[in-house]
Amino acid sequence: MSRYKRFAGVDLAWKWIRDFPLKQGSGAYDRWSGYFEDIDKDPFNVNQYLPTMTSYYILTRPNPNEVDPEWVAHVGRILDWIRQKFGRGPFFGAWGIDEQQWSDGHYCCSRAGEISDTSRGAAVNALYREKTGDGQSGEDAFRSLNYSTYFAASDAKSTAAGTAGIGGTMAIAIQSAALCGRCQN
Repeated sequence: MSRYKRFAGVDLAWKWIRDFPLKQGSGAYDRWSGYFEDIDKDPFNVNQYLPTMTSYYILTRPNPNEVDPEWVAHVGRILDWIRQKFGRGPFFGAWGIDEQQWSDGHYCCSRAGEISDTSRGAAVNALYREKTGDGQSGEDAFRSLNYSTYFAASDAKSTAAGTAGIGGTMAIAIQSAALCGRCQN
């Protein structure tokens, strides 16, 4: 694939994200759906993975403005939506984040939140705090990263509260924990 076509595809993908799941009033607003392979196609089965990783991608760009000129508002709103839609708790100020929610309102997969999803969300909150100085994101990151560690063994595998292993996600969280040292400032 030529370099031009690759970047044209990225531009097309970002246009779709901005015009549909991020655009209030579109028929696909907040319909972050279609990630999990064990779920039949259901646009009303929403998950936190897609918006979390969209936010992660934006926040790890050297200049998020080049990807999304409205990145501060978009990522801030995504983080709020994830906590409102999938949040479990708070548990001493920490929000556990669950995996997905069906249109009938039932959740998957844990009353305490999935630790892989919680640590990933906390890492993105830490990145958002670092880029914007947003105090609430810093607090959310600090509390939820701490909460996540209670369920991780020394090899970063999940020991409880959900069924997903968290090796790769915990690696993202550990990288972001350095940023979280400034979350409380």
